[in-house]
Amino acid sequence: MNTRPTSWNPGGGAELRILPIAGIADLSAATGGVSLKPGYSWQAFYCTPGMLSYDDQESDTDNGPLHQIAIQGFAPNDAPTYSTILTSLSGIPLLVRLREYAGSWRQVGSLLTGMTLTYTYNSGRDVPDSRGYTLKLAGDFDQPCFLISPTIAQNG
Repeated sequence: MNTRPTSWNPGGGAELRILPIAGIADLSAATGGVSLKPGYSWQAFYCTPGMLSYDDQESDTDNGPLHQIAIQGFAPNDAPTYSTILTSLSGIPLLVRLREYAGSWRQVGSLLTGMTLTYTYNSGRDVPDSRGYTLKLAGDFDQPCFLISPTIAQNG
């Protein structure tokens, strides 16, 4: 059986969006669409091409399937406002959307369970080095990510 894709199938992530689950007024189980509470918005993070990845390690447990999902990227930004945004998102459950270069949008998290953000700043060692933040999002879930339509990803 041939399982090779018949069209171009690029790897890697192209776009990352993060929202505190406390900011969700409604989350559609059918479409993945999100209605936001007043005062909340999606935080979009630019990541260097070739540096944004999604990993879902599935295993069977006594309680059923477990998906250990990890997203990692490098955001080349060292503005003071960036640090403030990252600090506000650390240590709280997050809903995360990731667009892959292949066009798929993945949404990870629910009203009850979210991903957790950790980050590291690196200034580089020499002039040509990149300065910025390595972003790491991780979480354990009982189901894989939700694939959402591009229209839902852009508008809600």
